[in-house]
Amino acid sequence: KYPFQCRLIGPGGSVEALVEVNDEDGSRSVTVFPTKVGKYKANIKLGDAHIPGSPFDMEVQRGDSSKK
Repeated sequence: KYPFQCRLIGPGGSVEALVEVNDEDGSRSVTVFPTKVGKYKANIKLGDAHIPGSPFDMEVQRGDSSKK
């Protein structure tokens, strides 16, 4: 197996927290915890190669995360 690597880069180049979970069906899930409003990039690799679509662009906007 190739190592699965996840990295969330936030505004100003900061590396942000994330949680990787091995799901029961053999897939993986990643939950991100952005700390600032702004643009982020999620780099997800399998071995040394980005998975298709990575890096993923995301934007965090103001809001109350307690409301779903």
